[in-house]
Amino acid sequence: SWLSGAPSPFVRRDGGRFVLNGRTYRFAGTNIWYGAYLGAAALYGNRDRLCKELDTLAALGITNLRVLAASELSPLKNSLTTTFRTKTTYNEDLLGGLDFLLAEMGKRQMKAVLYLNNFWEWSGGMVTYQYWTNGGHYINMNDPAHPWPEFADFSAQFYASGAAKRAYWDYVGMLTNRVNALTGKAYKDDPAIMAWQLCNEPRPGGSDAAVLANAEAYYGWIADTAALIRRNAPNHLVALGHEG
Repeated sequence: SWLSGAPSPFVRRDGGRFVLNGRTYRFAGTNIWYGAYLGAAALYGNRDRLCKELDTLAALGITNLRVLAASELSPLKNSLTTTFRTKTTYNEDLLGGLDFLLAEMGKRQMKAVLYLNNFWEWSGGMVTYQYWTNGGHYINMNDPAHPWPEFADFSAQFYASGAAKRAYWDYVGMLTNRVNALTGKAYKDDPAIMAWQLCNEPRPGGSDAAVLANAEAYYGWIADTAALIRRNAPNHLVALGHEG
């Protein structure tokens, strides 16, 4: 159990239940992957729309939001073209959008689940980390020359790539140590964050052979990344983000 004796504004786990401020925490939640994008003070942002959406969700009784907190500039088709990071730089406009989102969620007593990578192509994800570190090799999702499950098998090679994982861990370390530019509050001290998810829908592979081959590296990546997050942000929960 992670439950302490004193009530806490951070969501804790106590056996099979969540606890907030000494009481069982139950919630209705939804995905708002684009929340940081709307929160950015940039052409693609729309803070008025974001606040209106948060108010609408709160009025519906939705208090828990799952948010994309990482995206990688990629050559992959159907991948976002404005991202939290490139191979060498971080996007302060988009990180500022995440600051704004968390500040507004905190005002509404909402909790965020922030996911930090993607098994799929639409935000860059694991294939992009490999592209950055393997000499420029990648596979597009739905490429007729590389039919399923080749993309999933390629993506899952991430878990055994030390260089790709180190690039990812650099970002995870930066974000878990970030200080919100609007509130002055460190992310690790922000109760608006409920949990960090390692990735969106990670799998050890697409084919049975890949799953078996990657299993050890997959579990190792989970353990290593969870340990990093727990060191940096011990107030928060850690989740895998897989499909169940």
